[in-house]
Amino acid sequence: MRFQIFKENKFLLLLSILILILYLVPFYILGENTPILVHDVHDSTLVWYKVLAESGQIFGSYDSKIDQVMNGIPRFTFPSEFNVIAILYLLFEPYSAYIINISFMHILAFIGMYLLLSRHALQKEELIYIVIGVSLAFSLLPFNPYRGLGIAGMPLLLYAFLNIRSGDWQIYDWLIIGFTPFYSLFALTGFFVLCSLILFWLYDLIKTKKFNSLFFLAITVLGLLYCIVEYRLIYCMFIDSGYISNRVEFGLISTPIDIWGALYSSFNNLFYGQYHFVSLQNFVILPSVIIAGLILFLKKQRCDLFIILIGICLLISLFYGINGLESFLSLKNNTLFKGFQLTRFISLHPLLWFIIFSLALKIIHSNIKYGKQIVIFLIIVQVGFLFTLGGGGNYQYGGAGLLRSDHMTFNEFFSPELFAEIDHAISLPKDSYR
Repeated sequence: MRFQIFKENKFLLLLSILILILYLVPFYILGENTPILVHDVHDSTLVWYKVLAESGQIFGSYDSKIDQVMNGIPRFTFPSEFNVIAILYLLFEPYSAYIINISFMHILAFIGMYLLLSRHALQKEELIYIVIGVSLAFSLLPFNPYRGLGIAGMPLLLYAFLNIRSGDWQIYDWLIIGFTPFYSLFALTGFFVLCSLILFWLYDLIKTKKFNSLFFLAITVLGLLYCIVEYRLIYCMFIDSGYISNRVEFGLISTPIDIWGALYSSFNNLFYGQYHFVSLQNFVILPSVIIAGLILFLKKQRCDLFIILIGICLLISLFYGINGLESFLSLKNNTLFKGFQLTRFISLHPLLWFIIFSLALKIIHSNIKYGKQIVIFLIIVQVGFLFTLGGGGNYQYGGAGLLRSDHMTFNEFFSPELFAEIDHAISLPKDSYR
């Protein structure tokens, strides 16, 4: 079915690919004069990967020192040597590694959402324009550049798991599962994906009374590979109790909020999302969901998956809010997870909201006059919004939005000419001073 859909909707697919290319082209044309996100990128993560690549310790022992930071910090505080992004920085110059990574993320986001929706959510051929439109919109999200496939690859990973769950799988489904831990981070997304998949498997077990061994095996494989890739982090968290990470320190000094603050935080997250795990559902997606919900209510129809996924988003946002309560902080600080940000279940929001968006558009398409025209308008607005999104904020913009970004460029931030002058003025070996 999906290959037939591909053939019969070649124009829409090619148009979407062209828009995605236009979204990425400015990174290549502007080169090191491209505005790059500063927060958690320029000011930290990009530097960590570069320092690790040049330290000679990318494959170093667990407690070997990286001398370039704070007069030496342990190797295990840096990303794994098995991480794809770390390897890119080992092979390429920083800006080249940056744009290669960005390109992979957005392209695989489109492919993954297209496969997921066309096979498991909107199989009807007349809905293919929704599949392509929502896939394009998802791929234009301003993903954080150092999440890898943590967010951008979730649709592709879910596609593989659903294929295995149904018993209708191919070898590439296992390859997708095997590759994901190498191109994502366990602490940011992997742990929460595994928890969700385990709950999904338990739901099936309770509902069907059948032990889906292949589905269970796939979850186990994903978990074991994360343990292998992140062996330094696992050892630090559960075995090496002598090292206090910054996240443990943050947890110990967190300021609790009251119940009203928790509810406000929950509502704010539900409506606006969170910039580290960007979903941007407030502009078009939420209005579409409200319209679809009213249609179901007025026509007394049911769409169980639509309701269930909205309910999960509500629960995740509620959990995000109550994490700041004093009782919850006290409980967490007395467990092994005191340095772990359990609020990161919100990393599931981008995937969930865009599946919900596709289902809402399907409901609108099927139930009201001029439904198709309304759906096309909503898709165009959402795609246009994401393609032109720019200015300030904590997003890595692309497309037309990149051209009006307020972020400093790669060259402006690192100022190579200025630092060359400083180096010349000091005229001492760099390892002789700090």
